[in-house]
Amino acid sequence: MKGGKMKKIIILAIIVFLLAITNPSKSEFTEWALSKLQDKGNTLSNFGVSLIGKPIIENSTTVHNYIIFSTFETMVLNKKVTTLGVLKNFISLKE
Repeated sequence: MKGGKMKKIIILAIIVFLLAITNPSKSEFTEWALSKLQDKGNTLSNFGVSLIGKPIIENSTTVHNYIIFSTFETMVLNKKVTTLGVLKNFISLKE
């Protein structure tokens, strides 16, 4: 019984550790958001996004770091877009 409990604790600690080290940063989010914008645009708009998009996204994004995941709130055209960052991936939650 005691060995089984210790095994569960070790597995849980490994999972939490893996989540913590794969928690994406603000710069990773910025790169992801830029690529999403460029996927939606044409060549001319992609040029504009690549020039001015990064500082705009960085300045309009607030990060809430919860160690094993983060939320990113970005103001876009007076709308708050919330994105979950976990395991080096991003999931749009609310637009």
